[in-house]
Amino acid sequence: MGTTSLAMISAVKSVLHSFCLESGMKINLEKSKLIFSTNTSINHCQQTCLAFKIQETDNLEKKLAFPIALSPRKEKDFTFVVDKDLRQSIQGLPISLNQDIPDAIIWGLSHDGQLNTKSAYLLHFDHQISPEDSWDWLWKCLTLPCICYFTWLCHKERLPTTSLLAQRGLLIAPHCLRCPSELKTVDHILWSCPTTHSFWQHMQIPPSKLGTLTAPIKDWLSYNIASSQASYLHIPWGVLFTFAIWHLWKNKNSQVFSTKALQSSLVDFTIQATVEYYASQAKPPRKPHLTIQVYWEAPPDGYYKLNFDGCSKGNSGIARARGLIRDSLGRWVRGFYMNLGRTTSPIAELKALRQGLIMVKECGISNLIVDIDAKLILSWVWGNSSNTVLTNLIDDCKGLYRHFDAIIPKHTYREANKCADHLANLRANQPNFLVTFPLSPPSIR
Repeated sequence: MGTTSLAMISAVKSVLHSFCLESGMKINLEKSKLIFSTNTSINHCQQTCLAFKIQETDNLEKKLAFPIALSPRKEKDFTFVVDKDLRQSIQGLPISLNQDIPDAIIWGLSHDGQLNTKSAYLLHFDHQISPEDSWDWLWKCLTLPCICYFTWLCHKERLPTTSLLAQRGLLIAPHCLRCPSELKTVDHILWSCPTTHSFWQHMQIPPSKLGTLTAPIKDWLSYNIASSQASYLHIPWGVLFTFAIWHLWKNKNSQVFSTKALQSSLVDFTIQATVEYYASQAKPPRKPHLTIQVYWEAPPDGYYKLNFDGCSKGNSGIARARGLIRDSLGRWVRGFYMNLGRTTSPIAELKALRQGLIMVKECGISNLIVDIDAKLILSWVWGNSSNTVLTNLIDDCKGLYRHFDAIIPKHTYREANKCADHLANLRANQPNFLVTFPLSPPSIR
């Protein structure tokens, strides 16, 4: 622009005004920016900005989204164009090396891309099931599976009581046989009916749970089933409660078909069944821990060994991969370190394996042993397990290991990968995507 004099400012404004009149175009001053030389005084900068009504910037490259330089441009010159977090997310995508493979349709509502009942159920309800209504914890309770299913039916109000069956059109009396004025609902069967009051008195409900008797049926069930408080039998009240409502329901149900009265021995029968089940679930004494020495083992003559590792900070966080090749004498062949952007640990592990196999192939090695500390990766690449979401990376690894004359995958402990972990410490702050180590770093020798 030249010197920031008043005459120059007036001339530029006149030219801009004439340009707009002749071209019919307008200049958006709010989106425009002024950049000044570092030699320009602050007063001149402020005076010019006020005259043009345009704000100042000290980074014109970012404003133009294009690097300004006289020397040849490099990839790192464009890093500011894309947002840092977005760039890391793109960098962490599981992209295949083979660009010719067609796209595949996967089920997007599960972590592995496979259709399952749970995700289809949530899709049916348009994901409108609130966390408060979730009873996932129920299936982990210490009780029989059939009782878990029974309590789930109670919660969903789908227990086939006479009241519900009558609503569905069955020719059956919906009222309680002992209480003709009351519908035979879940609440009535398990608590409200006078014939059950004596049963619960003999079960000796803990004082802290007596206040739940007036709560809605769903709350009453959840408060008692989830209770870890000890009962008078020194068994968790939640376990005893599930067996109590189960046997109470079975006894009430038998009255409908055989017109039997409530069993006088129902309490004793329930207690006996609970004690037997709880005793069968007692955990055996733990075996003493054994300490074993873990160390890196050299491959046999004629073979090389690949050690690799991939990790991320969090379920989806900043990820890195590293690996190294050594011969049968433990001598360094080559190593690498990669910045993977933002991704998950399984993707980081697969990318580390893929880059390691590429490096081995470039070295002309034909006989290889691969140490793997993640059993999941071992089952995906060399086993029968699958993950549709990560098919690109898995197929890349399978395609690479077929180039070797002999390749032996072996599971190892994490402690045997100390050298690979050390490579990450060497390059933790480096922005480079891929760094190779033709020679062993001094700290590893």
